Amino acid sequence: MKTTTINQAIEKHNKKMEKEFKKPLRINPLQEECILKELAHNTGTTQYFKIPFSEVVYTDGISDLINKCSCYWLISDIAILKQFNKLGSGYFFTIKIELNQNTQGCVLSVLDWNTDEVVYKKVIGYTDFPLNKFEFYLKDNCFLLPSED
Repeated sequence: MKTTTINQAIEKHNKKMEKEFKKPLRINPLQEECILKELAHNTGTTQYFKIPFSEVVYTDGISDLINKCSCYWLISDIAILKQFNKLGSGYFFTIKIELNQNTQGCVLSVLDWNTDEVVYKKVIGYTDFPLNKFEFYLKDNCFLLPSED
């Protein structure tokens, strides 16, 4: 009788999922262009939205990004890192998300704005984020779009 450890079971499951998700990502270019144009109209904010259990807030533009791209996970993950000082002592960060065209995953990177040094990087195995590449900022505990800076 063969005994399977938890790690072996997880590895087997991950390999199975990897095979399932290795399908080309289908990004609708018109949808992407439309979202980017609409987000570019945000040039300021009328209110700030607070992320629960965090000191971090976000602007109207980031609220639009969340609603158009269904990506609250994106800011909540980074807010948790900021809350627990996992991003270092900087106060201005650039957040980049870039889809992997060969899989349905992406790479999420947080860079220190002053040094352009990657302070956090995460490979995400699956996402339905509708933009090929996107960049926004975390400035003094506030998420904002480049057009809002």
